[in-house]
Amino acid sequence: MSVTRTRASPSQYPVVAETSEDVSVRAIAERSSCFSECRAYRMAVSIYRLETDYGASDFETALATYIVRSNNPSATAGAVRELSSTLCLGFQKLPVYHKAKFWEDDFPRYRHASDKYDVIHVTPARQNKRKDVIPGRFDTVLVNVGTGGAVGVTGYRIAQVRAIFSIPKRRLRTLFPNHEPPQHLAYIEWFSPFGARPEPNHGMYKVTRSMRNGKRETAVIPLTDIRRSVHLHPAFGPIVPRDWSSSNVLDKCPKFFVSNFMDRHAYGTIM
Repeated sequence: MSVTRTRASPSQYPVVAETSEDVSVRAIAERSSCFSECRAYRMAVSIYRLETDYGASDFETALATYIVRSNNPSATAGAVRELSSTLCLGFQKLPVYHKAKFWEDDFPRYRHASDKYDVIHVTPARQNKRKDVIPGRFDTVLVNVGTGGAVGVTGYRIAQVRAIFSIPKRRLRTLFPNHEPPQHLAYIEWFSPFGARPEPNHGMYKVTRSMRNGKRETAVIPLTDIRRSVHLHPAFGPIVPRDWSSSNVLDKCPKFFVSNFMDRHAYGTIM
């Protein structure tokens, strides 16, 4: 199950999709050479499972907030909270995707090789055929918050993706009466905004989890707001805690450095 998209210039990405019987979707971003392909994990995943197995603990509230803001862009924060608290989603299951592929063509000088995609994985823990537990994987990404350019971190923010999903078609007209929403959405957990400058020794920016009222700050955003995947290096002292692993370090470590050395595109754009 995957969603595949090449990235466009940092702006809105109108998407046209056609579906087939195997629940695969191909999408072309009209203002760029972007290409996407989506393959659903299963026909539907319950909201309860998103909250428990995927860690999308605030899913219903975040989605309701996104819907209200989309329909009422000039509403105050208080009005959005009031309207979203009474919004009825009208569904308990929805299509969910476990992979998003991005074709990085917005900065050709530093793009990947011609046959290489940037892939975001969003998968809960599971068992393999031998009943071994495979840890979940929820990748971190660079999100355009509205003013991001081709180079630099201004207008961008780091987030961890907990779910990629679509709203059931039967509810689209009711929930979005005046416009058509993006086909693919992402539930994310925010990290702190970038600082004014990177750390002087290695040139990487430091970020931490964004918290609000003791909880991780979350949001639902269009998938097309995601520019690319990113790697976060845990910031630790002379000793690495023994209980840290690749599957839990994002939850246990309090602060991170955003790597601009993971590939050519990151090196040329995250600066």
